[in-house]
Amino acid sequence: KRYNRNIYRDYGTRHCYDCNACIYEHDHHCPWTGKCIGGNNIRYFNFFIASLFIHLFYVIFTSIQASTDGQSHHRMHAHHIHRGH
Repeated sequence: KRYNRNIYRDYGTRHCYDCNACIYEHDHHCPWTGKCIGGNNIRYFNFFIASLFIHLFYVIFTSIQASTDGQSHHRMHAHHIHRGH
């Protein structure tokens, strides 16, 4: 343990002033989760970020696909109306 600013800390920890706690292998304080990211939860945080990106790409892909499907359907419908079918 080491002594810093009237706080005893284990080696490998860093004090987070947002949480007012010492975090093992502290990486950062995440403003979206409101928690510190460190050695005990970095895997869960990485999974969280990966799932957000997968969801984001899925939403963008399905939105583009729905948009292009709607435009091609509109063009086909307009083509049939123009030809008198």
